[in-house]
Amino acid sequence: MVAMIWMRVLFCSFCVLAVALALQLVFSDKGVMEYVSLCRTHDRLSAQIDAVTRRNLELSDEIRLLRKSPAYGERMARAEFNFAADDEILYLFEPSQAKDQLSGQRE
Repeated sequence: MVAMIWMRVLFCSFCVLAVALALQLVFSDKGVMEYVSLCRTHDRLSAQIDAVTRRNLELSDEIRLLRKSPAYGERMARAEFNFAADDEILYLFEPSQAKDQLSGQRE
């Protein structure tokens, strides 16, 4: 009879210990929830690294083209800085004015 009581006490204490360990595994600072959070952070940072790497390659290609191709440099200067050749006329429109004109025509 006494052995049976000790067995129940031992079983209950093991159950409490198992529940406590499971809670610590899930909710502690090195538990499953933190692992999931770190996985999300890792995925987000990996995506940012991929985007920066792609942009870096694009810029490297653009630098290479600017150094080797005078025509590309001229085209970029025209697009970025609104340069025009001697026999050209350059018309510049403000983006907000064009939107106002388009919205006025639709009404």
